[in-house]
Amino acid sequence: MPAPNDGTADTEEADGAKGAEGAEAAEGTEGAEGADDSAAEAAQSTALESLAKVTPEEATAVALKAVSGTAAAAQLENENGFVVYGIEVTTADGTVIDVKIDAGDGTVLAQDTADSETSD
Repeated sequence: MPAPNDGTADTEEADGAKGAEGAEAAEGTEGAEGADDSAAEAAQSTALESLAKVTPEEATAVALKAVSGTAAAAQLENENGFVVYGIEVTTADGTVIDVKIDAGDGTVLAQDTADSETSD
């Protein structure tokens, strides 16, 4: 399981990416101007990327080992203060499974479908 965020965006531990709270601070408030939202999203994305130790390609490979199918692009996310990759894998029968991969150490954290949630 990834290490919880203690608010020190400059410090990372070997067992997980930390500092997602700093990435949250980069998020803008819901405003009328799309440019502000885009800038805030870009800032958050940059902050999350700086914390990730696992590449999107590595995260995708891990997700496909856990769930056979076709993977969509890996998206860095702030999931409850943890930096994770969310990867949607479409199985042979058409089921879409959202696989969460720890961006710090590459472990599978959860596999979610629309009908149920399963954690590893």
